[in-house]
Amino acid sequence: MSNELANLFNKNDLINGIVEINKKRDLEIFEFVGEMINNEMSKFKEYVDDRLLKLEKTNKTQLQEIAQQMTTQEKNIDDLKERMKKTEEYTSIIERDSAKLKELSKVVKKTVYKHTGSNTSPKYILFYDCFIKNCYSKLQEIFEVNSTKKIKLEDFDLALKAAERWRPSRALINKKLQEYIEKQEKGLLKEEKSKALDVYLDEIGGIL
Repeated sequence: MSNELANLFNKNDLINGIVEINKKRDLEIFEFVGEMINNEMSKFKEYVDDRLLKLEKTNKTQLQEIAQQMTTQEKNIDDLKERMKKTEEYTSIIERDSAKLKELSKVVKKTVYKHTGSNTSPKYILFYDCFIKNCYSKLQEIFEVNSTKKIKLEDFDLALKAAERWRPSRALINKKLQEYIEKQEKGLLKEEKSKALDVYLDEIGGIL
């Protein structure tokens, strides 16, 4: 009986020993598996972080490229608008119509000719160029342009009437006469204009 009990105790010890060994083994396995999981999680986190960083850089680059494209496109649109504006402005002024330019020039010359007389008269010799320039200058003032070529087509008829109504002012004539007299006194006035000046001053009795 005592031998059976002894054997029983030995078996129990053996079983307990095996259980303890299994517990230790399970713990080691658990720790090993846990370590593997932690390593894999760490690698996965590094992978995700790396992918996110690359994606962020890619997105940033793409956004910069898109922004650059938008800026270029906006500039192209602005350039196109400016060209369209210039085209519209050009097509709406008399500069594009050579016939109208010639007609306006003809009216200006005709008007000035009425105030100078024939091309051999002293007044013509002295004032024709000055009157032409002044007439065009007045037209520019009336229509607020830096050149009569920029007058709008819709204002063309008004420009013709304004040119026909132009008159040289006494102040303009006297200013020009004073310039001629000063040049004549200095011997700088051409002979043709010097003779015309003498004749004209005799006709009007001097500067008014």
